[in-house]
Amino acid sequence: APRELQEFSLNYAMNEDERFDEVGPSGEVLWYLKRAAPPEVREKPAVLRYTPIDYDPDLLTPEMLELEVEIDDELSPLDNNDVTEASFRLIYPHRKSGTLPLNSHTRAIFPTARRAPRIYITLEDAHDGELYPGWVVHNELFVWGLAEIYQKHRLPIGALIKVRRGEQAGHILIDAPTHKARVEYMPLMSVKDNQPMFDLQTRPIGAQFDEQMILGIEESGPVEALAQTLTQQRKNLSSVLKLVVPALAKLSPQGAAHAKTIYSVVNVLRRMPPGAILATLEANPDFDNVAGHYWKLSDN
Repeated sequence: APRELQEFSLNYAMNEDERFDEVGPSGEVLWYLKRAAPPEVREKPAVLRYTPIDYDPDLLTPEMLELEVEIDDELSPLDNNDVTEASFRLIYPHRKSGTLPLNSHTRAIFPTARRAPRIYITLEDAHDGELYPGWVVHNELFVWGLAEIYQKHRLPIGALIKVRRGEQAGHILIDAPTHKARVEYMPLMSVKDNQPMFDLQTRPIGAQFDEQMILGIEESGPVEALAQTLTQQRKNLSSVLKLVVPALAKLSPQGAAHAKTIYSVVNVLRRMPPGAILATLEANPDFDNVAGHYWKLSDN
């Protein structure tokens, strides 16, 4: 039979076989054995899962909405942007799982497919050209396969990372701007008596980062145990904020914490978009907006 007919027949047979996934981007047919795909791709990592909560978006002021756009969380209801290069701030859930968010900007960089729930790609480290297998999971809003890049460059929570298309189809360049390590102050998170604690310490950092989102965790076990306890006890977002905000406020002479810092820390304990956090702070009289985006526990 003609080669074209052979290819059509084979594609048809594999499409009818539940053991295989079509993982090629639009215009390209690629097949993968489902059970051979990484488990994090077949099932969303627990640390990335968001249980939606009800909040009133009308509570968000224009300044809060601007902050939501600046953070650009993939869970925020923002319009897609057609760009050739995009950036994101690395939060704990993505640092932990070796993923990056498909937010309103990065979505435009990665290939799409009409039917494939997962797309196989190649990730390229822009610094040394090293290649890594990657997976785009559009319906779950993440890209998997960046753990080795994060570890290689010792990227902290709050790091600023750029992504753009490579010269070859299906290649995506991951560019984490780095420099010779400098000693920087950063808040280190720990847990004592089931309470989060923060201490400003100096650490060598060789990457660009958001000063209000950088965070260090030297012992992840107690922090993850606290997150699990809060989930098991079904603590709501207000309860989590009442643990986080006063603990962070101790780091500041003004006794207040920036909303981006609060967002970064809350996402260590529970996956949560900035809109929900800001609306909860605004709606709950237990919190006071001091100035700008700074918040503290109410004196009352």
